[in-house]
Amino acid sequence: MNDKKLTYPNNHTNHSNHDNSNFNNEALKFQLLEELPQSIQNYLSNFEVTEIEIIKTVLLKAKTSFNNTIDSYYLLEDMEIEILHVLKRFKAILIQKNETVEAMQGYLMKSLKSEFAEMHTLNKRRDHLPITSLFNQ
Repeated sequence: MNDKKLTYPNNHTNHSNHDNSNFNNEALKFQLLEELPQSIQNYLSNFEVTEIEIIKTVLLKAKTSFNNTIDSYYLLEDMEIEILHVLKRFKAILIQKNETVEAMQGYLMKSLKSEFAEMHTLNKRRDHLPITSLFNQ
């Protein structure tokens, strides 16, 4: 009775390729981020895969370099909050200067090492403070 042929636009292949590409990116991000602390994983997952690779490399180099210069050993988890603050400031600088992660990796390295040094200094001061209590008076 109704001999009209139904036609559908052929855009399913493009859609599935797009979904597959997103899925692949998410898989790569997961693999790159899996050994980092959770809050850092969450924040870095907003970056592109190539940016995450650079940031992670700089982060691990900064931590290793810093640990080699002090008589203590810090884990990423020990510095998680400080790292997150540096990464947020770094993102703001990228936007303000309209620069790439690759171009600003030296800045990121200096910022991380500076933040680690400040945290270490505060920890050392705290360790050497006399223990006082309201109950000891």
